[in-house]
Amino acid sequence: MKRSEIKRFTPIRRANPERRARKYARNFSGDGEGGGIEHDTWIRARYCCLCVAARVPQVGPTQAAHVIARGMGAAKGRWTDLVPLCPQHHELQGRIGNGGIAKTFDVDLGYVAKRLVREHLEEIGAI
Repeated sequence: MKRSEIKRFTPIRRANPERRARKYARNFSGDGEGGGIEHDTWIRARYCCLCVAARVPQVGPTQAAHVIARGMGAAKGRWTDLVPLCPQHHELQGRIGNGGIAKTFDVDLGYVAKRLVREHLEEIGAI
Protein backbone atom coordinates (compact mmCIF):
# COMPACT_ATOMS: atom_id res chain seq x y z
CA MET A 1 0.00 0.00 0.00
CA LYS A 2 1.37 3.39 -0.97
CA ARG A 3 1.27 6.03 1.75
CA SER A 4 1.45 9.74 1.40
CA GLU A 5 3.96 11.90 3.22
CA ILE A 6 2.85 13.24 6.59
CA LYS A 7 2.39 16.97 6.38
CA ARG A 8 3.33 19.28 9.20
CA PHE A 9 1.97 22.74 9.68
CA THR A 10 4.64 23.77 12.17
CA PRO A 11 8.30 23.30 11.19
CA ILE A 12 10.45 21.38 13.65
CA ARG A 13 13.08 23.50 15.39
CA ARG A 14 16.64 22.32 14.88
CA ALA A 15 17.43 22.78 18.57
CA ASN A 16 15.41 23.51 21.66
CA PRO A 17 16.41 27.10 22.59
CA GLU A 18 15.41 26.73 26.24
CA ARG A 19 17.49 23.59 26.69
CA ARG A 20 20.41 25.19 24.87
CA ALA A 21 20.25 28.21 27.20
CA ARG A 22 20.17 25.96 30.29
CA LYS A 23 23.18 23.97 29.05
CA TYR A 24 25.16 27.11 28.27
CA ALA A 25 24.38 28.55 31.70
CA ARG A 26 25.41 25.30 33.39
CA ASN A 27 28.67 24.97 31.45
CA PHE A 28 29.79 28.60 31.41
CA SER A 29 28.02 30.43 34.23
CA GLY A 30 29.97 31.12 37.35
CA ASP A 31 29.02 30.50 40.92
CA GLY A 32 30.85 33.51 42.23
CA GLU A 33 32.49 36.79 41.40
CA GLY A 34 34.52 36.77 38.21
CA GLY A 35 33.25 33.41 37.07
CA GLY A 36 31.15 32.16 34.26
CA ILE A 37 30.43 34.24 31.22
CA GLU A 38 32.87 36.94 32.35
CA HIS A 39 35.62 34.32 32.56
CA ASP A 40 34.59 32.86 29.20
CA THR A 41 34.92 36.31 27.59
CA TRP A 42 38.23 36.87 29.37
CA ILE A 43 39.55 33.50 28.09
CA ARG A 44 38.51 34.29 24.51
CA ALA A 45 40.53 37.52 24.68
CA ARG A 46 43.76 35.53 25.27
CA TYR A 47 46.06 33.94 22.72
CA CYS A 48 45.98 30.17 22.18
CA CYS A 49 48.16 28.66 24.91
CA LEU A 50 49.48 25.97 22.53
CA CYS A 51 50.41 28.47 19.80
CA VAL A 52 52.34 30.42 22.45
CA ALA A 53 54.05 27.23 23.68
CA ALA A 54 54.99 26.20 20.12
CA ARG A 55 55.94 29.80 19.21
CA VAL A 56 53.79 29.83 16.09
CA PRO A 57 51.37 32.54 14.96
CA GLN A 58 47.75 31.93 15.87
CA VAL A 59 45.32 31.40 12.98
CA GLY A 60 41.69 32.11 13.72
CA PRO A 61 39.86 33.40 16.77
CA THR A 62 40.47 31.99 20.22
CA GLN A 63 37.92 29.48 21.49
CA ALA A 64 37.21 28.63 25.12
CA ALA A 65 37.93 24.90 25.37
CA HIS A 66 37.06 22.68 28.33
CA VAL A 67 39.98 20.70 29.71
CA ILE A 68 37.61 17.96 30.86
CA ALA A 69 35.79 16.84 27.72
CA ARG A 70 32.08 17.47 28.09
CA GLY A 71 31.33 14.90 25.41
CA MET A 72 33.08 12.16 27.37
CA GLY A 73 30.69 12.11 30.30
CA ALA A 74 31.60 15.44 31.88
CA ALA A 75 28.50 17.16 30.51
CA LYS A 76 28.49 19.45 33.51
CA GLY A 77 31.69 21.19 32.51
CA ARG A 78 32.71 24.08 34.73
CA TRP A 79 33.94 27.53 33.85
CA THR A 80 37.08 26.81 35.87
CA ASP A 81 38.12 24.17 33.31
CA LEU A 82 38.45 26.58 30.36
CA VAL A 83 41.64 27.22 28.39
CA PRO A 84 42.18 29.40 25.31
CA LEU A 85 42.76 27.39 22.13
CA CYS A 86 42.69 28.32 18.45
CA PRO A 87 40.32 26.29 16.23
CA GLN A 88 43.15 24.02 14.97
CA HIS A 89 44.40 23.17 18.46
CA HIS A 90 40.85 22.76 19.80
CA GLU A 91 40.21 20.18 17.08
CA LEU A 92 43.56 18.54 17.86
CA GLN A 93 42.63 18.37 21.54
CA GLY A 94 39.44 16.55 20.57
CA ARG A 95 41.36 14.06 18.41
CA ILE A 96 44.39 13.20 20.57
CA GLY A 97 43.15 14.22 24.02
CA ASN A 98 44.89 16.07 26.82
CA GLY A 99 47.50 13.33 27.24
CA GLY A 100 48.53 13.67 23.60
CA ILE A 101 48.64 17.45 23.96
CA ALA A 102 50.88 17.09 27.03
CA LYS A 103 53.29 14.81 25.14
CA THR A 104 53.33 16.88 21.95
CA PHE A 105 53.53 20.39 23.41
CA ASP A 106 54.79 19.67 26.95
CA VAL A 107 51.81 21.66 28.32
CA ASP A 108 49.50 20.52 31.10
CA LEU A 109 46.11 22.03 30.18
CA GLY A 110 44.68 21.35 33.65
CA TYR A 111 47.44 23.42 35.24
CA VAL A 112 46.97 26.16 32.62
CA ALA A 113 43.22 26.31 33.40
CA LYS A 114 43.85 26.64 37.16
CA ARG A 115 46.54 29.28 36.62
CA LEU A 116 44.25 31.30 34.33
CA VAL A 117 41.38 31.21 36.85
CA ARG A 118 43.71 32.53 39.55
CA GLU A 119 45.14 35.18 37.21
CA HIS A 120 41.64 36.34 36.22
CA LEU A 121 40.40 36.50 39.81
CA GLU A 122 43.51 38.47 40.85
CA GLU A 123 43.02 40.84 37.92
CA ILE A 124 39.46 41.72 38.94
CA GLY A 125 40.40 41.89 42.63
CA ALA A 126 38.34 38.91 43.80
CA ILE A 127 41.36 37.43 45.66
